[in-house]
Amino acid sequence: MIRYEAPDGSLTDSPTPDFLRSLLLSQPAAYWHAGGNGEGVLTDTGSRAMLCIKQPPETDRFLLTFIHNATYAVPHVGGAFDDFVMDERGGDPFRVPVACLVDRTTAASAVVCFVATSSMMDSVSWVQWDDLPESYHFP
Repeated sequence: MIRYEAPDGSLTDSPTPDFLRSLLLSQPAAYWHAGGNGEGVLTDTGSRAMLCIKQPPETDRFLLTFIHNATYAVPHVGGAFDDFVMDERGGDPFRVPVACLVDRTTAASAVVCFVATSSMMDSVSWVQWDDLPESYHFP
């Protein structure tokens, strides 16, 4: 079963692809910045795979983080990792490479793929977070 935890902490069991697609395509930044760390999380309660959905401040793009078996992977949409935006996770500031941010349409497609397969979308290149330059590692 897939479970969605919204940024405000509310839970939805077995969310439909249309429900999730609508969230990604239409919810304003205020929705994504609500609650604790401002992150939506999809969890496959069987395999324990997760897809975290975060919209960093001052951007209309998303950082997706696929987590499974202690591996953290993020999209790489191309380019160098020189440019970044600041965000926070759990109250700790961290840099998010602009090269790892996807647009709303790509984010929605990746979320629908996760609901169907509990895996990363093949049409996006993914990199291990630990393989990014050290300045991007979590505190």
